[in-house]
Amino acid sequence: MRYTIFDIPILRSILQVLAIIVLWIFGWRRAGQVPDAPKFVTIAAPHTSNWDLLAGLAIILAFKVKIYWLGKDHFQTPFRRFFLNGSAVSRESFKIR
Repeated sequence: MRYTIFDIPILRSILQVLAIIVLWIFGWRRAGQVPDAPKFVTIAAPHTSNWDLLAGLAIILAFKVKIYWLGKDHFQTPFRRFFLNGSAVSRESFKIR
């Protein structure tokens, strides 16, 4: 099992409060609830600006959801797995027949 920033209890609570503040600054608010299922899929597309990542992270942190995601292999950082729990996918090897 991989541990991420979402697994640290005190940090997770602090990040939740910061995320709610960021959403409030942008004029958004938390509404609804996370599905009551052990696993579920959420798709966020299309991306319209560079602010989508910040908004998405704020929403994820505000609801205290542990995520796993796939992204382009161009997003290379040593902290990718610990901070965001992401896996890179190379589109070079994918061929449509």
